Amino acid sequence: MRRLAIILLLTIAPVAVGAIALGAYLNFGSIRIIYIGLVHSRFDQLANRIGSDIEVALSFGLPLAGQDTLTPLLSREQSNDPLLNSIDVAGADGKVLFSSDPNRIGTDIATLDGTVDVRSRIVANDFGVPVGTVLARGSMTRIQRQLDGVAETVERTAAITGLLAVLISAIVILVPLRAFYAQALGAARLADDATESADDAFGWAIAEVETAHAAITARLGDRRGE
Repeated sequence: MRRLAIILLLTIAPVAVGAIALGAYLNFGSIRIIYIGLVHSRFDQLANRIGSDIEVALSFGLPLAGQDTLTPLLSREQSNDPLLNSIDVAGADGKVLFSSDPNRIGTDIATLDGTVDVRSRIVANDFGVPVGTVLARGSMTRIQRQLDGVAETVERTAAITGLLAVLISAIVILVPLRAFYAQALGAARLADDATESADDAFGWAIAEVETAHAAITARLGDRRGE
């Protein structure tokens, strides 16, 4: 029974653990896509809101370069979201006019930076002519740090679930096998008892035959003696 239990456990437990690990991997992939989608949606909403405010000011005749109130607005919005590196407003030439990061002013938004996740919104005047761009620049390092935290939680949950699966597999295997083994032992004992009873009855009959044979032999000997 012990050997059979070990074989079954080594067969079922890896399958259960593998299924849990695969499920955790697929779940994390889905969570990652959803999380990044939510971050992008938040950045898009922020860029759209700032872009709409700029377009309202443009409609009142205030040029983009003269909207100095954007500086405190961008700083306030950036401070509310720890995933943002900066919020920039660039002119039609691609040069940053306003930013929550003063070091960004005057730089070119076309400069690629692999450490940021950029979401942008075009700003247009009343005639639909683009006059600038709003950029929400997220920090890939901070976003990845958040995802790493989620990954650790998923891994920890999967590990606990895997251990529980192994334990449940052992219980599911050992309990029925133990009952089956007990029934088999009971049946074997009943068979042994029945065999012993048959042997006792057969031995008694042989003894009776031998006794009768001895009596007959004795009688025949007496008759020969006469």
